Amino acid sequence: MKKIVTILTAMALSWLFPAGPVSASPLSIPYNFQAGSKAVAAEVNANFEAARQAVNDNNQRLTHLFGPQAKRLVVSKAPGEYQSIQAAINAVPAGESFVIDVLPGVYIENVVLKSNIHLRGAGREVTVIQAAVSGSPTVVIDALANVAITGIAIIGGTPGVQIIASAPTIDQSAVTQNFGHGIHNTQGAGPIITQNAVTANQGSGIRNEASSPIIFENIIAVNTLNGVHNLTGSNATMLDNALNQNGQNGVHNVASNPTIGSCLVQKNGAKGLRNEKHSDATIVDCDIS
Repeated sequence: MKKIVTILTAMALSWLFPAGPVSASPLSIPYNFQAGSKAVAAEVNANFEAARQAVNDNNQRLTHLFGPQAKRLVVSKAPGEYQSIQAAINAVPAGESFVIDVLPGVYIENVVLKSNIHLRGAGREVTVIQAAVSGSPTVVIDALANVAITGIAIIGGTPGVQIIASAPTIDQSAVTQNFGHGIHNTQGAGPIITQNAVTANQGSGIRNEASSPIIFENIIAVNTLNGVHNLTGSNATMLDNALNQNGQNGVHNVASNPTIGSCLVQKNGAKGLRNEKHSDATIVDCDIS
């Protein structure tokens, strides 16, 4: 396992959640590290900078797609608006970009998203999607482009968010109290997961299978299994996260080589960081205890 200590400028954990969503775009990491080799500070810094730039680029892209010029639909409990989120999604014409504003309330439904939609809640404290069928995902994102979810609490499904071969943004939301994993990434998914609370899920907070997300400034805590579980070549980039009090491991890597920087990993049930099957994590400025 490669480990570098105190080589970056300070990247403090920041729990200020600024307004302004981001939308995922492909992440190009300039340096790949060979298992068992010594990582070089400048190369690790360059990889982290690439991840930060990807987040910044997403902000601009989403502004372009879903700015004031974008068409809008409103979901509300009030008469005259769409009464369900799925009904509003179904009303979006193929190929057009829409913002769907979900006003405060608890919406009991399982949601299947389409491409070119920004699902925007009024805040994770007041806008809630609760699965109507607990054995199915609360939200499904399957082979889609240009998708963002912001300001919504997602609860009660198995898992909370299922992401398949897609690169959405999940931003400033709460993925909590799901009966499986909080966020489950499969088949090359590459989401950007930023500034969320991923907590109290009965599986892992985030499970990655052959998927490599950017996981940036999240609280990932008190999940029954792992905080983040990376499997089968899931080379996630994880920056500025708190992974605390999960039932098993803070981060569990199986045949995966994530890069983990400026993370606080404390009071997990088994190990702070567990590597198996030739996993070779690069760890920078982390407090693991």
